[in-house]
Amino acid sequence: MGMRFDDHEVVYPTVPEQGANNFVSDVPCIRINIANDLMFIPANTGLKRLVTSYRKEEEE
Repeated sequence: MGMRFDDHEVVYPTVPEQGANNFVSDVPCIRINIANDLMFIPANTGLKRLVTSYRKEEEE
């Protein structure tokens, strides 16, 4: 039994429009927020000193 996809039309969802300037400027902030949330979540028991001390030796 075939699916007969030709009998159906393509429907796209309605997506709100957003200016290109807003999206581009917000992306770095979103990435930083996500990275901070992942880094400092209590369940993260990894070696955080590798990240928190990055380039610290170069500055001293």
